[in-house]
Amino acid sequence: MQEGWEKSRAVPLPIPAGLIWASLGLLGVGGVAFLAGLLVDAARAWQIYLVNFLFWSGLAQGGVVFAAGYHVVGARWGPPIRRLAEGMAAFLPVSFLLFLPLYFGLDDFFGRVRELNPQRGGWFDPRFIFVRGSLGLGSMTVLSLLFVHYSLRPEVGMALERGHRGRRWLHGWLAEEWQGEGVEIQRGQRGMDVLAAGVLLAYPITYSFMAFDLIMALDPVWYSSLFGGYFFVSTFYLGLAGLAVV
Repeated sequence: MQEGWEKSRAVPLPIPAGLIWASLGLLGVGGVAFLAGLLVDAARAWQIYLVNFLFWSGLAQGGVVFAAGYHVVGARWGPPIRRLAEGMAAFLPVSFLLFLPLYFGLDDFFGRVRELNPQRGGWFDPRFIFVRGSLGLGSMTVLSLLFVHYSLRPEVGMALERGHRGRRWLHGWLAEEWQGEGVEIQRGQRGMDVLAAGVLLAYPITYSFMAFDLIMALDPVWYSSLFGGYFFVSTFYLGLAGLAVV
């Protein structure tokens, strides 16, 4: 742990104010464009929203899955890359919140599908899709955040002990009730062992359901039991691509 801390430790660089304002401006433009799209062509606007939700959520989750796999196999070759992968977990709560508005677009997605194939049962009822999607995505988010918490806590506490001045609210929360290096390192390892396995087990299940419910179900006739696997493996590759770009 000491060696890993020394390799991955870095002084956080301040984010330029111009970049923050530019990002907020782009966020505002995107929000206005989406609202305008709802007024012009609601079905098209929700389609674009869904594609973006699946892309960015998959990218972030794929990064965390990489970090969990890195821990499970006991890798030691790339602590800074692991930190970048864990950093993608910051988007997961945002991703969960962005899933909730999809409830208002599900009728646009599935209304036409039910007309073309009325034999589809209650499993593809939009409300049921929303409930199981919320439960799955929420559980995946909690597991991922807890995994990253147990990974960061020992190193953040050790850095604070050595006089490193981090982001006060975040690092203070991560190292709250610090009990010393020895205790925290063992606690962190035990927590990561359990939670990394949980992330790796929950990921294919959750993202297979997302593939079936939010993509495959939009076709009124075609289906494939392989599509779930295709989707969650693709999102993992997407996370790796995001890490490569960063």
